[in-house]
Amino acid sequence: MAGAKFERQETGLVDAITSAVKKADGPVNLKFVNGASLPSIVKCYKFMGRTVSGSEPLTDIVFEDINGNRHNISCKGTQSASVAGGGVSGITELQPELLPTFTQRSPKKIQTIGL
Repeated sequence: MAGAKFERQETGLVDAITSAVKKADGPVNLKFVNGASLPSIVKCYKFMGRTVSGSEPLTDIVFEDINGNRHNISCKGTQSASVAGGGVSGITELQPELLPTFTQRSPKKIQTIGL
């Protein structure tokens, strides 16, 4: 993630979750301000690496639950200039069919709503 400020925030979150798991001596349940939750988290770490295209990673932090499932989280803020961690490359890596479907369907939808 660009900028030391954001790196500190990510590291702070990882440290807080790691500390909570240690203090609880076991899994913790996470609740987010948007109402989402992740139960039974036992591990949290900073994702290292890049996307296949070499652009910014799609994931900033990984939460791992008691079953070994990994939940990848992007810490992009609302002011981020990046979309899907690398623009078109990132979107295509996440959902290869998204952009072709969008470009095929949007003209019809625009006509349907009268624009």
